[in-house]
Amino acid sequence: YLTWPDLITNPRVGTPWQILYQTQNNRAFITTMGLDCDTFHQVLNHGFADQWDTQPIPHSDTHPTGPPHLGGCSLDASGALGLVLHYLSSAVPSTNLQQIFALIPSTVARYLDFGLSILLNVLQAMPEGAIQWPKEDQFQEYGNIITQRHDLLDGAFGSMDSLKVPV
Repeated sequence: YLTWPDLITNPRVGTPWQILYQTQNNRAFITTMGLDCDTFHQVLNHGFADQWDTQPIPHSDTHPTGPPHLGGCSLDASGALGLVLHYLSSAVPSTNLQQIFALIPSTVARYLDFGLSILLNVLQAMPEGAIQWPKEDQFQEYGNIITQRHDLLDGAFGSMDSLKVPV
Protein backbone atom coordinates (compact mmCIF):
# COMPACT_ATOMS: atom_id res chain seq x y z
CA TYR A 1 0.00 0.00 0.00
CA LEU A 2 1.03 3.60 -0.47
CA THR A 3 2.32 5.81 2.31
CA TRP A 4 2.83 9.60 2.43
CA PRO A 5 6.49 9.46 1.31
CA ASP A 6 5.40 7.54 -1.82
CA LEU A 7 3.06 10.32 -2.95
CA ILE A 8 3.29 13.90 -4.19
CA THR A 9 3.69 16.06 -1.10
CA ASN A 10 0.68 18.38 -1.53
CA PRO A 11 -2.61 16.83 -2.76
CA ARG A 12 -3.92 20.30 -3.65
CA VAL A 13 -1.08 21.18 -6.07
CA GLY A 14 0.47 19.35 -8.99
CA THR A 15 -1.37 16.04 -8.76
CA PRO A 16 -2.76 14.35 -11.86
CA TRP A 17 -6.21 15.38 -10.58
CA GLN A 18 -5.21 19.05 -10.34
CA ILE A 19 -3.79 19.01 -13.85
CA LEU A 20 -6.97 17.41 -15.20
CA TYR A 21 -9.16 19.89 -13.31
CA GLN A 22 -7.19 22.91 -14.54
CA THR A 23 -7.67 21.89 -18.18
CA GLN A 24 -11.47 22.11 -17.91
CA ASN A 25 -11.57 19.80 -20.93
CA ASN A 26 -15.03 18.29 -21.52
CA ARG A 27 -13.68 15.13 -23.14
CA ALA A 28 -11.27 14.48 -20.26
CA PHE A 29 -13.98 15.13 -17.67
CA ILE A 30 -16.45 12.84 -19.42
CA THR A 31 -13.86 10.09 -19.90
CA THR A 32 -12.71 10.09 -16.28
CA MET A 33 -15.79 11.21 -14.34
CA GLY A 34 -18.78 10.73 -16.61
CA LEU A 35 -19.78 14.42 -16.51
CA ASP A 36 -18.85 17.40 -18.65
CA CYS A 37 -17.32 20.49 -17.02
CA ASP A 38 -20.59 22.44 -16.79
CA THR A 39 -22.41 19.55 -15.10
CA PHE A 40 -19.48 18.97 -12.74
CA HIS A 41 -19.63 22.61 -11.64
CA GLN A 42 -23.41 22.55 -11.43
CA VAL A 43 -23.23 19.67 -8.92
CA LEU A 44 -20.32 21.32 -7.12
CA ASN A 45 -22.16 24.63 -6.80
CA HIS A 46 -25.58 23.14 -6.07
CA GLY A 47 -24.55 22.14 -2.58
CA PHE A 48 -21.60 19.78 -2.79
CA ALA A 49 -19.00 22.47 -2.06
CA ASP A 50 -21.09 23.98 0.73
CA GLN A 51 -21.62 20.62 2.46
CA TRP A 52 -17.96 19.59 2.02
CA ASP A 53 -16.80 22.92 3.46
CA THR A 54 -19.23 23.15 6.38
CA GLN A 55 -19.51 19.60 7.73
CA PRO A 56 -16.74 17.77 9.56
CA ILE A 57 -15.59 14.58 7.89
CA PRO A 58 -16.61 11.68 10.12
CA HIS A 59 -13.60 10.19 11.83
CA SER A 60 -13.34 7.93 14.87
CA ASP A 61 -11.13 10.36 16.81
CA THR A 62 -13.09 13.58 16.18
CA HIS A 63 -16.29 14.98 17.65
CA PRO A 64 -19.15 14.46 15.14
CA THR A 65 -20.61 17.94 15.69
CA GLY A 66 -17.30 19.78 15.83
CA PRO A 67 -16.39 22.46 13.30
CA PRO A 68 -14.75 21.41 10.02
CA HIS A 69 -11.07 22.15 9.55
CA LEU A 70 -11.13 23.52 6.02
CA GLY A 71 -7.39 24.01 5.73
CA GLY A 72 -6.76 20.57 7.18
CA CYS A 73 -8.41 18.58 4.38
CA SER A 74 -6.16 17.11 1.75
CA LEU A 75 -8.74 17.88 -0.94
CA ASP A 76 -10.92 20.90 -1.52
CA ALA A 77 -14.55 20.42 -2.55
CA SER A 78 -13.78 20.10 -6.28
CA GLY A 79 -11.12 17.50 -5.52
CA ALA A 80 -13.53 15.56 -3.31
CA LEU A 81 -16.20 15.59 -6.03
CA GLY A 82 -13.58 14.53 -8.56
CA LEU A 83 -12.52 11.63 -6.33
CA VAL A 84 -16.12 10.45 -5.90
CA LEU A 85 -16.87 10.70 -9.62
CA HIS A 86 -13.62 8.93 -10.58
CA TYR A 87 -14.58 6.16 -8.17
CA LEU A 88 -18.11 5.85 -9.59
CA SER A 89 -17.12 6.11 -13.26
CA SER A 90 -14.06 3.91 -13.53
CA ALA A 91 -12.96 0.43 -12.70
CA VAL A 92 -9.50 1.45 -11.54
CA PRO A 93 -8.04 -0.08 -8.39
CA SER A 94 -7.98 2.09 -5.28
CA THR A 95 -4.21 2.43 -5.63
CA ASN A 96 -4.79 4.40 -8.84
CA LEU A 97 -7.14 6.78 -7.00
CA GLN A 98 -4.51 7.14 -4.29
CA GLN A 99 -1.91 8.11 -6.90
CA ILE A 100 -4.21 10.39 -8.91
CA PHE A 101 -5.26 12.34 -5.80
CA ALA A 102 -2.05 11.86 -3.74
CA LEU A 103 -3.90 10.33 -0.79
CA ILE A 104 -3.17 7.40 1.48
CA PRO A 105 -5.65 4.47 1.61
CA SER A 106 -7.42 5.48 4.83
CA THR A 107 -7.98 9.03 3.56
CA VAL A 108 -9.37 7.77 0.24
CA ALA A 109 -11.81 5.50 2.09
CA ARG A 110 -12.92 8.26 4.48
CA TYR A 111 -13.29 10.87 1.73
CA LEU A 112 -15.23 8.47 -0.48
CA ASP A 113 -17.71 7.61 2.28
CA PHE A 114 -18.25 11.26 3.14
CA GLY A 115 -18.30 12.46 -0.48
CA LEU A 116 -20.74 9.77 -1.62
CA SER A 117 -23.22 10.76 1.08
CA ILE A 118 -22.93 14.42 0.08
CA LEU A 119 -23.36 13.59 -3.61
CA LEU A 120 -26.52 11.61 -2.85
CA ASN A 121 -27.96 14.54 -0.86
CA VAL A 122 -27.13 17.00 -3.64
CA LEU A 123 -28.53 14.87 -6.47
CA GLN A 124 -31.73 14.20 -4.55
CA ALA A 125 -32.21 17.96 -4.15
CA MET A 126 -31.43 18.84 -7.79
CA PRO A 127 -34.35 18.77 -10.21
CA GLU A 128 -31.81 18.11 -12.99
CA GLY A 129 -30.63 15.04 -11.09
CA ALA A 130 -34.00 13.33 -11.30
CA ILE A 131 -34.54 10.41 -13.62
CA GLN A 132 -37.82 10.78 -15.44
CA TRP A 133 -39.65 8.63 -17.93
CA PRO A 134 -40.57 10.34 -21.18
CA LYS A 135 -44.15 11.52 -21.47
CA GLU A 136 -46.43 9.06 -23.22
CA ASP A 137 -46.43 10.95 -26.53
CA GLN A 138 -42.61 11.16 -26.53
CA PHE A 139 -41.90 7.40 -26.55
CA GLN A 140 -42.71 6.98 -30.25
CA GLU A 141 -41.00 10.23 -31.22
CA TYR A 142 -37.78 9.21 -29.46
CA GLY A 143 -38.01 5.69 -30.84
CA ASN A 144 -38.26 7.05 -34.40
CA ILE A 145 -35.19 9.24 -33.94
CA ILE A 146 -33.15 6.30 -32.62
CA THR A 147 -34.34 3.93 -35.35
CA GLN A 148 -33.36 6.44 -38.05
CA ARG A 149 -29.77 6.32 -36.87
CA HIS A 150 -29.64 2.69 -35.70
CA ASP A 151 -32.09 0.76 -37.89
CA LEU A 152 -31.62 -2.53 -36.04
CA LEU A 153 -32.46 -1.00 -32.68
CA ASP A 154 -36.24 -1.28 -32.41
CA GLY A 155 -38.33 -0.28 -29.40
CA ALA A 156 -35.79 2.05 -27.77
CA PHE A 157 -36.92 5.33 -26.27
CA GLY A 158 -33.67 6.73 -24.94
CA SER A 159 -30.08 6.97 -26.10
CA MET A 160 -26.88 8.87 -25.37
CA ASP A 161 -24.45 9.65 -28.12
CA SER A 162 -21.41 11.92 -28.39
CA LEU A 163 -20.88 14.90 -26.09
CA LYS A 164 -24.10 16.76 -26.78
CA VAL A 165 -27.53 15.59 -25.73
CA PRO A 166 -30.52 17.42 -27.25
CA VAL A 167 -32.57 19.32 -24.69
